Amino acid sequence: MRGTMRWILAAMVATVVATACAPAATRTNGERSGVPGQRSAAPKRITAVMSGDPHTLYQKLNSNNAVRGIVAVEPLVNSGLVIEPEGLALRAQLAEAVPSLENGLWQVFPDGPSPAVVGDVRFRRALLHAIDRQQLVDVLMAGLSQVTHSWIPPNDPRYGEVESLIVKYDYDPRRATQMIEGLGYLRASDGSFHDANGQRLGVEARTISLDVNRKSLLAVADFWQRVGVAADPVVVPTARQSDREYRATFPGFDLLRGAAKIEQMDWLHSDGARLPENDFRGRGGWGRPARRSIVVSADTRRGGVCPMAEPILRFRYHEPDIDTNRPIVEGQVKIEGFELQVLPNEATEYDVWELGSSSMPVSAVGREPDVSIPVWPNRKFRHSYMFINSAAGIEQPGDLEGKRVALASWNNPGGVWAKGALQNYYEVDLTTIDWFIPEADRTPIPGGIRTQRVPLRRDFDRMLVEGELDAVLEPNRLPSIVKGDPRVRRLFPDYKSEEQKYWRETGIFPISHIVTMKREFVDRYPEAPVALLKAYRQARDIAFDRVLGSDPEYLIMTWAAAGIEEQKALMGADYWSYNIVDNRRTLEALTQFVHQQGLTPTQVDYNQCFDAAAASLPGV
Repeated sequence: MRGTMRWILAAMVATVVATACAPAATRTNGERSGVPGQRSAAPKRITAVMSGDPHTLYQKLNSNNAVRGIVAVEPLVNSGLVIEPEGLALRAQLAEAVPSLENGLWQVFPDGPSPAVVGDVRFRRALLHAIDRQQLVDVLMAGLSQVTHSWIPPNDPRYGEVESLIVKYDYDPRRATQMIEGLGYLRASDGSFHDANGQRLGVEARTISLDVNRKSLLAVADFWQRVGVAADPVVVPTARQSDREYRATFPGFDLLRGAAKIEQMDWLHSDGARLPENDFRGRGGWGRPARRSIVVSADTRRGGVCPMAEPILRFRYHEPDIDTNRPIVEGQVKIEGFELQVLPNEATEYDVWELGSSSMPVSAVGREPDVSIPVWPNRKFRHSYMFINSAAGIEQPGDLEGKRVALASWNNPGGVWAKGALQNYYEVDLTTIDWFIPEADRTPIPGGIRTQRVPLRRDFDRMLVEGELDAVLEPNRLPSIVKGDPRVRRLFPDYKSEEQKYWRETGIFPISHIVTMKREFVDRYPEAPVALLKAYRQARDIAFDRVLGSDPEYLIMTWAAAGIEEQKALMGADYWSYNIVDNRRTLEALTQFVHQQGLTPTQVDYNQCFDAAAASLPGV
């Protein structure tokens, strides 16, 4: 592998391919290319083929041997490499049309990655999760450094400006092995992975001959060995580092190089960077409409006009790893007519996101709301998330009156559902409670509600343990509950029975997140809501099959399948339905609770928030 051994592993493959293809219209040299300030390429016509999946790229290359000079671009690498004379010509032409790519690394890939799975972004992500960066720091740097997932180290004075944008791969070898298993590889008794033919899964890793690079490479190879991937570390001799033909044989996985200035980091670690998290599709460069007008996806063996690539659907995920999202995020389920771009929750430019359910009716007040579809990847009863101090004298919900109770925010979906149950089912007067809310929460508080501000939400757990709070309504389990601290407990010790009773008597199954699209995206692609709904129904079925199928994937809970069957017996076979008709009672309760808690002036008609075609789509 080239470059300094830094622990921001990414893939080498992001790519633009240049080759000959007949244009839609003929231009003469000197005509405008359609990109402001740029001239068209000449004398040949250039078609840029964008491929987020390098395996597809290599297939295109190998199936098109009659076309010479096909060249791939690795962005963000400031060095040049050209093999074929035809490649030189094509590079010059494409650089004229797209100057921003002039400094890219150009390589010919004669045979594709070996093994081919290196061309799968899911495999590269698995390798990233297999690396224990903290151990590298402790051993190689004697613990005197810090783990960094960026070219800007944490001790940089301006690190805080980009920290929230940095994509991080946590050390998770169990997840790494599961991801590799998901690609069809089998683990042998010795822990190594093999394909269906018994061939052991192995990769070659290369670095230059600096001492720290050698040590780092050996450590990384060892981490990969531990998760069952045979890793052959190769130190490239100094004499061969500038050998272009040798460098052209590097496999399809590389360390990210390039931007090392703080001014560049906000782009490099954003959804605009061509990193695995967004399948190498970003808003930078090719994401601009003028440039996208020349980006195509085509079988270059045919003449004529090359069709446009599928539109990108940028999905900002709040919880990409939960079972209802994973089949789509990992690529097992495709969204018909669209190419998915997975973005982290911190992304600022996106088309689709997981909207907090309580925000949906609020967004419809006084304006045309964004477009939701009847998909709720996360839904759960909230009784098990009501935590109390063991010495607070609280034995039943009514005892919360007059007590000090904390909320993540007044509009947090978990809190809205919990308050709604307390008020409407347990007849608790919310105005008698002293509510503690983080200072960062800017939600308008209705009249008659007593509130106090707490500097940080993370203080809630300590305050509850120490008796400064009597109860906390949280969307997640508190650390003290996880640890089994006897000073705190749940309001409902047998929360399962209580939640089942609540369902039987109310028919409410609380929704946490609702998949929602920006209205301008739906206006541009009106078929998107139904396409995404269909994909999610398929993903949900896969999630169930992973527990109930003939070869279950979830084994840590022995009676998981029995639990689902029990839930079906209580709530119906289609209790996790993605439609409106089976969820009307829950949606009515949502808009009722939101109004009662002062978040909307009237009870909103939830139907206006959903795409009509998706809402009326038959099925569950």
